[in-house]
Amino acid sequence: MVGLFFISRSNYLLFHGLVESYGIAIAFAISMVAWNSQEHVSNPYLSVIGVAYLFVGFLDLLHTLSYKGMGVFTDYDFYANQVWIATRFLESVTLLVGFIFLKLGRRPNLYRVATVYALVTGAVVVSIFVTRSFPVCFVEGGGLTPFKKGSEYVICAILLLGIGLLIKLRQEFPRRTYH
Repeated sequence: MVGLFFISRSNYLLFHGLVESYGIAIAFAISMVAWNSQEHVSNPYLSVIGVAYLFVGFLDLLHTLSYKGMGVFTDYDFYANQVWIATRFLESVTLLVGFIFLKLGRRPNLYRVATVYALVTGAVVVSIFVTRSFPVCFVEGGGLTPFKKGSEYVICAILLLGIGLLIKLRQEFPRRTYH
């Protein structure tokens, strides 16, 4: 942590890349564990979350690569804000929608779940990088847009609703998993 603090002071781009890489690795690890243990996990919520985090990790990787100064996407400096918002929406909605599968009480077909997430992720990528139809989140000289600010409040509300459902449905999870 101390090392990251000093790196953030001298090279913020490196700091951002390192911190984001940690989150991306965790997302991919969650996905790998969930996919490879699907025969042993009876909780459909955890299976859906596991599949989703493969795509959350991919979008977080795109966010990191599109960050201003990385030099990967040179035609526009503010893709990172758009990818970040899209990723947080995908993540928060997933954490909420996963409860539907929990209440259905049956294991979802993870190949179908992965196909849906691949289509949604593909649509997000196309809307940001190809058609540029995703709402602008940052304006040079103007800062964050009302869309980005409002989206962050909506994402927080979705997450709070998900926490409420988790508390309400805690009996559906093993004690250690719930905690």
